[in-house]
Amino acid sequence: MITLTPRPEARAARRRWAPPPSTRFDWTMTVLCLVFVGGVYLDAWAHTHGFSDKTFFTPWHAILYSTYVVVALFLLATMTRNVARGADWRRALPPGYGLCMVGVGLWVVGGPTDLLWHQVMGIEASFDALLSPPHLVLTVGLGLIFTGPLRAAWRRAVPPRGLVEQLPMLLSLSYLLSLLTFAVYFAHPLAYLWAKASRAPAPHETGQAELGCVGTLLTAVFFMGVILIALRRQPLPVGAVTVIVGLNSVGMGFLYGLGDGAYPFPQVAGFVVGCLIADGLLAVLRPGPQRPLAAHLFSIGTPIAITGCYFVSLLMTGGIWWSVHLWTGTALTTGGVGWLLSYLALSPIPSDERWRP
Repeated sequence: MITLTPRPEARAARRRWAPPPSTRFDWTMTVLCLVFVGGVYLDAWAHTHGFSDKTFFTPWHAILYSTYVVVALFLLATMTRNVARGADWRRALPPGYGLCMVGVGLWVVGGPTDLLWHQVMGIEASFDALLSPPHLVLTVGLGLIFTGPLRAAWRRAVPPRGLVEQLPMLLSLSYLLSLLTFAVYFAHPLAYLWAKASRAPAPHETGQAELGCVGTLLTAVFFMGVILIALRRQPLPVGAVTVIVGLNSVGMGFLYGLGDGAYPFPQVAGFVVGCLIADGLLAVLRPGPQRPLAAHLFSIGTPIAITGCYFVSLLMTGGIWWSVHLWTGTALTTGGVGWLLSYLALSPIPSDERWRP
């Protein structure tokens, strides 16, 4: 009996093969991640409204884990097909998506651990759920999965240009921002509308204004940090801020709303209008590492525009109980936050940088 074995050169050639970048794969992952984000926010909505605080087995968890299964099966199917075509399993996904499988694996560990944690430690309530160890594992996994299209854009030899080509990357950044704001919902200005006149605290209550101010600054840190991550690598198209921050604000408004459950349309609209103004600054200033002054001005103006329009929306719909000194000063201080972050974005990337995500 004669056994034919591939030559060493043939085996080496098969191992060297790797799937090329794929726009279709980018868009498929972007859409699937959008559905996954929706599952995460729907489950969080159920928690914030008291529908999921008694048991692990709820319709909301079923929807959440179903969206995870869809994403995981798509990645596994692609990986299996490419391995069958000769790719090494470590490079069986298009460039930039390898860490997505690490995120899938973290959910394989974190999901059962979360169930066991609930059985032993009880069901978390309020924002305790955000900080339980199993949920932190799941959060890291989400971050690795959601940023797949972002890493894929960074790995391309020719970076995508224009709003349409960069849209998977921009949506990936919006998913990342949504994960960050979800993790600190108790401080987000769209969560409790701290400054709204109808939410003025009783005389014996203290710290409401301070928490609202800090929450507004923290929100500015998150969205400016995410925007500048992308801006450091390549110019952003007009519309990028609205895609990244505007979509996130729509989700945050759905997730928490007002105390009576109403959707905060005016305040979400204020965020979106501020994003449109920021995109105007993007068009005029054309910021980037090669235009440091423009980048600094953009980083100052963007958070001021977004938070300023948010406070104006409160003024137009019931008023603000904060003093004019506090709310105008808070909006202007977010500009200082953006200005400081812009120095990180402008730090040069070494030409011989070895690590690529």
